[in-house]
Amino acid sequence: SKRSGDNGTILTQDLYLAVEAGLRVPKGMELGPFCFFPKWSREKAESRHVVNEEMLREILSSPEAEVAALSAYSLAISAPEILPYGRRDELMTLVDQKFVPVETIADFGQGETELTILVRRP
Repeated sequence: SKRSGDNGTILTQDLYLAVEAGLRVPKGMELGPFCFFPKWSREKAESRHVVNEEMLREILSSPEAEVAALSAYSLAISAPEILPYGRRDELMTLVDQKFVPVETIADFGQGETELTILVRRP
């Protein structure tokens, strides 16, 4: 949490990390891996407190967060069908433009994936 800066926000879909660190996530990402409804209109997504593709891209391109924690499952699930999101690599490119990795934790979460901690580029 010391890396989170003044606004106390972390970019993550692993919500228990935010809870444990006493941080919040960007608006619309409160449902963690189930917050992403790429095909919904902005109006529908906002009314249900989730994000569509445009909104997620905005969050990733202009993050309010100073720190991010992303696992192999981050940005990989699209709802409501809960299907693999085929454009994850494209979304991760947006993350790479704004953040730099500072730490990797092995054997994290389901399937023993890695968790990568990133900080905003200067």
